[in-house]
Amino acid sequence: MAGITNAISDLINSILGVITNFFNAILAILQSSFMVLVSGVQSVFGLTKNLASFILGNIVMIGVLAVVFVAYTSYQQRPGRPAPAVGGGRGAKKVA
Repeated sequence: MAGITNAISDLINSILGVITNFFNAILAILQSSFMVLVSGVQSVFGLTKNLASFILGNIVMIGVLAVVFVAYTSYQQRPGRPAPAVGGGRGAKKVA
């Protein structure tokens, strides 16, 4: 009689072990999926941050170049400044 009760006890323990392992596996899959999702979101935020800093850096450089260009053209158009020679520098033939 003890053998039958031991067999039933082992059967119940095995069934409970299968159920426990099943739920542990489901929880592990959910946890790893959540971690992959969080890692992906962090990567997207990092990419967005780096892209924004790259674009802002280029905008600053373009702005600096625009300021230099405007300053140079206003310097060139200042009254009293001689106009640059047409045709180059030394050795250019003057047209009468």
